[in-house]
Amino acid sequence: MPARRLGWNSKARRWFEWGVGLRSGKFVWEPLGPLSDENLAELTQSLAAVGEMVPDGFTMEASPTARNWWKRAANALARGKLLAFDYGYTSDELLFKTGGTLRAYNRHHLATDILEAPGEQDITAGVNFSAIQAEGEKLGLVTETFSSQSVFLTGIFERAFASANKNETWLLENRRQFQTLIHPEHLGASFRVLVQGRSD
Repeated sequence: MPARRLGWNSKARRWFEWGVGLRSGKFVWEPLGPLSDENLAELTQSLAAVGEMVPDGFTMEASPTARNWWKRAANALARGKLLAFDYGYTSDELLFKTGGTLRAYNRHHLATDILEAPGEQDITAGVNFSAIQAEGEKLGLVTETFSSQSVFLTGIFERAFASANKNETWLLENRRQFQTLIHPEHLGASFRVLVQGRSD
């Protein structure tokens, strides 16, 4: 889902949005004028207190689209669970990402310039799990799990295979794939899992 890039101007004591401009045939980051998007304006009001704690030029991403999707899904859920697997952070953790989480990958390698080679690299940003968790809870969903992918999948593995005595055979056949999913240096720590549910 699309992300918007925000910056903190400590002198003006306000958040602004970063846009992309063109200079000498190259894409560059440029600060935009006052925020006009209602969702972003609402978000930056809630971030006012955060701005007092971060340095000038602090950058972060926001995704009103993700928050709105989670709201729509929560409203549509009469009974059941919403489950999200993705790489991301809590709001508190994002305070330590002074340059934001936006990054680009070119041929599976981290790119040095996000705006270089448009159309040839994937641009992505981390999910703010605190934001979508709060949206679900506002609408009556109960947070059942928020953990690393490693903890979540290991728990499922233990419950699903231990009683059936199939875990050893399964691990021998799928060890490398399973280790990639749960190992902290691969996907185990960077990916998070959020489960929210409604019983009736």
